Amino acid sequence: MTGESAMIPGGGSPSDRTLRAFVLSAILAFVVAGTGSVGALGAQKDRGHVPATTAPLVLPGQTTHSPILILADADFTSSNGVVGGSGTASDPYVIAGWDISASSATGIDIRSTTAHFVVRNVSVHSGASNHLGMFLFEVSNGRIENDTVTDNQGGIWVVSSHSVSVVGNNVSGNRGHGIIANSPDMLVQGNRVVGNEDMGIQLASGWNVTIEDNNVSRNAYGIYSIGSWNDTIRSNRIDSSSTYNVEIDSSTDIVVESNEIGNGTAGIVLFEAKRITMRGNRFTNDSVVWYGSSVDNFATHSISEDNLANGRPIVYYRDCDGRSLDGAPIGELLVANCTHIRASNLSFAEVDGAILMAYVDQASVLSSTVASATLVGIEFLESTNVSVISSAISTNPGADISIRSAQTVRIDANQFTGHMLSASGVQDLLFRGNSASGGGGTFVDVATNVTIEGNALAGYYDGISVQNGRRVVIENNTVMNMDGYGILASTNDTIVRRNRVLNASLDGIVLFNLGNALVSENVVDSARTGIVLDSATSVRVLHNSIRNANTSARDDRGPENSWDDGYPSGGNYWSDYTGVDNCSGPNQDVCGPNPDGIGDTPYAIDGDSRDSYPLMAAPGANTPPHAVFGIGPIVGTLSTVFALSVRPTDAEDSPDVIEVRWDWEGDGVWDTPWTTQKDANHQYEVPGNYTVIVEVRDTGGLTDEASTSIVVDGVAPVTTLYLAGVAGNADWFVSSVTVTLSAVDERSGVGSTYLRMDGGQWLTYAGPFAIDFDGQFLFEFYSTDVAGNAEAIQSRPVRVDREAPIVTAAVAGVHGQNRWFITPVVVTLTATDATSGAGRIEVRTNGGPWLTYAEPVVLADGSYFVEYRAMDIAGNLGATHAIPANVDVDATPPTFTSSGPSGVVTSANVVLRWSAEDNGSGIAGYRVSVDGGPVQPVGNTTQYPATLPDGDHTAVVVAIDQAGNVRSVEIQFRVDTNVFSFSGPYGGAPTVAIVVAVAVAAVLLLLRRR
Repeated sequence: MTGESAMIPGGGSPSDRTLRAFVLSAILAFVVAGTGSVGALGAQKDRGHVPATTAPLVLPGQTTHSPILILADADFTSSNGVVGGSGTASDPYVIAGWDISASSATGIDIRSTTAHFVVRNVSVHSGASNHLGMFLFEVSNGRIENDTVTDNQGGIWVVSSHSVSVVGNNVSGNRGHGIIANSPDMLVQGNRVVGNEDMGIQLASGWNVTIEDNNVSRNAYGIYSIGSWNDTIRSNRIDSSSTYNVEIDSSTDIVVESNEIGNGTAGIVLFEAKRITMRGNRFTNDSVVWYGSSVDNFATHSISEDNLANGRPIVYYRDCDGRSLDGAPIGELLVANCTHIRASNLSFAEVDGAILMAYVDQASVLSSTVASATLVGIEFLESTNVSVISSAISTNPGADISIRSAQTVRIDANQFTGHMLSASGVQDLLFRGNSASGGGGTFVDVATNVTIEGNALAGYYDGISVQNGRRVVIENNTVMNMDGYGILASTNDTIVRRNRVLNASLDGIVLFNLGNALVSENVVDSARTGIVLDSATSVRVLHNSIRNANTSARDDRGPENSWDDGYPSGGNYWSDYTGVDNCSGPNQDVCGPNPDGIGDTPYAIDGDSRDSYPLMAAPGANTPPHAVFGIGPIVGTLSTVFALSVRPTDAEDSPDVIEVRWDWEGDGVWDTPWTTQKDANHQYEVPGNYTVIVEVRDTGGLTDEASTSIVVDGVAPVTTLYLAGVAGNADWFVSSVTVTLSAVDERSGVGSTYLRMDGGQWLTYAGPFAIDFDGQFLFEFYSTDVAGNAEAIQSRPVRVDREAPIVTAAVAGVHGQNRWFITPVVVTLTATDATSGAGRIEVRTNGGPWLTYAEPVVLADGSYFVEYRAMDIAGNLGATHAIPANVDVDATPPTFTSSGPSGVVTSANVVLRWSAEDNGSGIAGYRVSVDGGPVQPVGNTTQYPATLPDGDHTAVVVAIDQAGNVRSVEIQFRVDTNVFSFSGPYGGAPTVAIVVAVAVAAVLLLLRRR
């Protein structure tokens, strides 16, 4: 006998998927090896999908053509439907305007080509059981556009090709896959892919494939990616798939963005996938589910909160410590590789999965509601120390709670409608105080240290099923109105005690394939068989009440098991026992007026099994009830109304007649009278840690107590913002800044911390983050505690300027020659800074000290190496800049220190002489002009010979320095070479001599006359 199989939210087992990939490979190999027929595709698995009804459609302007087979570039001929083109990128071959029936072969089959081609405005239909619409193999540079492919074995299949586009086609009503993109560098865009019996669009082992703007509806699968990488699925409408709208199987680095996804069995399924990016997708009655075998299948994704499930954000945490969501309006919660997770007072509806956690530690779900989840309500994979408490969960057809490979699990005081619990590979499981109706019951497989107690289950197929484990306790449960079995166990070291199994269509309590078990104090009323031992050994069955069973008991092993507890404890009560009680004693041979309540003859179960001491009445006039607490929330504020509940069970009484009363403070004083109302509300007036005690009482007056702790927190947490970076001036940072928020709450603990920047959207703080861009920002932040107290919003400005200012220099002056300025030079410096603003400018010349620049710098005569730099207000000091070349200034002309001749020159051969100096750029040369004559350059010589006539003369000597400054000197002189001239060479001596001689002669003549 078997229990329910384990549910895998990813859809199917790994072996199923390996088989599917193998079958696909075999199909493609068959196609490639053939001549256009698909062969094995005629044996497609029926997925229960009803395709859209399509009829062959001949579009206006189309002409009937036989199937086309092209096996090389040379086959692009008119006989093969080519109506134009030369096969180049700018002039591709065109196959267009044809109506093709694929009843005899695949409609268009193109292989092993590199020429550019387009298939356009073609209809392919009526494919036989092994004929595709279009098949491209080892093809490049192809484009399939605006074609209609319907009612074939498959639609458009592109295999082992590249650089192929499938655009704007109608691929509908085919019996297999619609479009296969089993090739790299493909574009699948703007197609209508509707009503195909298998996958709408499949990516297989391809990369750099873009699937966008397609309408993919009512296929078995919508878009299916297997073994692919670096693909993009964008802006598609994917809905109403009979299985999954999108499945990403063993693929890596896939981007799924801006799609409309809805009304499938699942929205997006991640199976063994890594590094999947999801953003901007909108789900309607769908969401995300995942499955994998390593942490990388869960904690490497990027799923942003702009993904919306029924209008609410999908929240994804990974690699985190300490996250709390309390009452947040979210569409789905995904958590991977995190610790200390608390989800409380959340509600979900019409999703595939509500809360999915993988590789988490110390995670709890409290007081949350999941309505109508398709695959799983709450799931934990590979996790430790997890709990679900006081929540209401409904799924169809999946599991309300799914646990896989987990340790230390607590499922307490929840309400279920659907498949209550599916757990596998669990150690230390407590399933307590839950109530449920309808669905698949509780299924636990491969588990150790399991306690299932105090639950009330009604209307399931199998109530409680625990298989392939050990050390299991099933007690104080009420299981009623089962369509299958009440309690099944195939675990060693099992205790089934004090349970009530009422109205089971099959067997009440079944133990199979186990050893060492105790079945005691149970009530089984109305079952096909009361208690069944099947391949079970070392089982003790005692003090049970078996009523109204078609067959009270069955045991296929005989004396290896015991059906009573010996004398005088006795065996079990059997309502169909027909013996009498007239005697007593171990051998029931002491007869008289005082019988012992044990039948005088054994109750025969079969030929080698019997109850030697059957009880004449149900054992125990009354047994105490069992109190199991339900509460939510367990932490609150002074305004919280704590909703408490108790789920009592009793072997004799039904829960509705058991009374309860409450002690809110645990002080020994009962605060409420006895009542049969099992739910109660209480609000505390003073903060504190309280112990709540509930006492239950059955109709016989027997009682039991249970207690739980409540934390009432009246003080909001306090959050501190820390900034780490290089501090500059004026509250600026001059480096990237790491922002860290730290909150403390002394009583209930910190729940969540929120922040926003510059009045934007509030975000949940996930950990330190860096501001690595410049600007002025205002951060607002606050925290809530687990109880729900929220602190007042705080704010803090953050100023970041990592860039130094930009400084420029302008040099103004009159340029002379040889890079010299011949006027004083004005150096003007300007600094700009886009963030904090310019602060100060510094300047220095010739390596001297830095001086603060206050006004333009004037450079007089000299040679200058000018350096400058700037600092912004934040304190960023920029690099030192320099004017590219020395600034050489010589604004002073040369100076003449002497010149000549002057006065009278008594020789016609005159030598002009001068001397000059220049302390700036230095003398470059001289020019001479005599008596307004031509200007003669004389180089650097300081004399100029000239032969001049007698008379007055003027010479101009011009000195030019290296900068181009000019100064002139005028030399005036007289040339007198007349020997009789008093200014002549002999100073007038000849003239005097002549005069004297004449005078002497005159005197002598006069004397003679006397």
